[in-house]
Amino acid sequence: MYKIRLTILLCVMTIYANAQSYNNLWLMGYGSGGNYGFGGTDMKFTSSAMDTSYHFREMNFHETNGVITDKNGKLLFYSNGEYVANALDDTMKNGQGLNPGWYVDAVTPWGLRITQGNLVIPFAMDSNKFYLFHNSAIYNTNFGGAVGTDLMVSIIDMQKDSGRGKVVSKNQILVNDTLGGTIAGVKHGNGRDWWVVFFKCNSNLIYTLLITPQGIQGPYTQSFGDSIYAANGQCVFSPDGSRFARHNRFYPHQDISIYDFDRCTGLFSNPINIVTPDTNYVVSGVAFSSNGKFLYASSKDYLYQYNVDTPNIASTQIIVAVWDSFYSPAPPFACKFYLAALAPNNKIYITSSSSTKHLHVINNPDTVAAYCDFQQHAIELPTRNA
Repeated sequence: MYKIRLTILLCVMTIYANAQSYNNLWLMGYGSGGNYGFGGTDMKFTSSAMDTSYHFREMNFHETNGVITDKNGKLLFYSNGEYVANALDDTMKNGQGLNPGWYVDAVTPWGLRITQGNLVIPFAMDSNKFYLFHNSAIYNTNFGGAVGTDLMVSIIDMQKDSGRGKVVSKNQILVNDTLGGTIAGVKHGNGRDWWVVFFKCNSNLIYTLLITPQGIQGPYTQSFGDSIYAANGQCVFSPDGSRFARHNRFYPHQDISIYDFDRCTGLFSNPINIVTPDTNYVVSGVAFSSNGKFLYASSKDYLYQYNVDTPNIASTQIIVAVWDSFYSPAPPFACKFYLAALAPNNKIYITSSSSTKHLHVINNPDTVAAYCDFQQHAIELPTRNA
């Protein structure tokens, strides 16, 4: 009986201890040093505040973006899927040549255009080492753009190069398949290990990896739910890790898949599929509120809210906002709704799908749509964000 109670206790532990510190710095922007508002932008979160600032750096971010700081919020390294840069904005030792192939060469120096194509996971027993999971890519006409072909891992040791870090293992292939980008991670129920989740295109096959002190276990597979057609979109775990949502590009519409997730077994269950009523299948994003009760889905011209704590989630669909025809800084750069992210200050920020200088913000996402205080293009950035 004691062992059973202990297992249950471990499986309801909170996911993160001081997790916000590791995510307190967001990097974005491209074309540093250029004109017309291009360059690097930093978003820094301190307590309940958020500040933006210009930062010159060589690296350009389009969609693939991986950033990690230490527990005090100090930048350690970052990557756009092409190479790894250290905190001094120099190429990290052995950090060049990620995801080798013609597609990466073709998009150089802009960065990969794979949604959630990078994920950084710390080593369980060594605070100086990190896994960087990343997708290589090809252009696939069947899916209308870039798709991942390999799930790779590189290892960064921050003790190397006088504390500036070094990539000590690079481009190790874990899975060779036609993948959908959107790599997501969540803490195991034991509070120490991690699950890493990603998908096969045009399939309902889900891949999972288990990260333990002994290394990377798996891949494990589960054929589950509806088929994931396209190679983009966005996926996210709820803050407590009990739910998972993915907003899929699916011609001629977009659909949202919501699953329950067991953080101890790594298995998905109770699939729910919701079709959004519009036909803007080009871009899509998704984010949970900090209390996990509400799910927000962006769909180019529309922003939706769903209450996931009800038996019939689809029936709770509410249109929070419709694009107000704002351009940033001018046409044709429409400030529509694309990728979404829950920030350390418990607000949700939403990007656009073109090179704008503004972000949208949901100030109170833990409340029903009428009181969530969504503000379009409310955050003006120092530079354009792709």
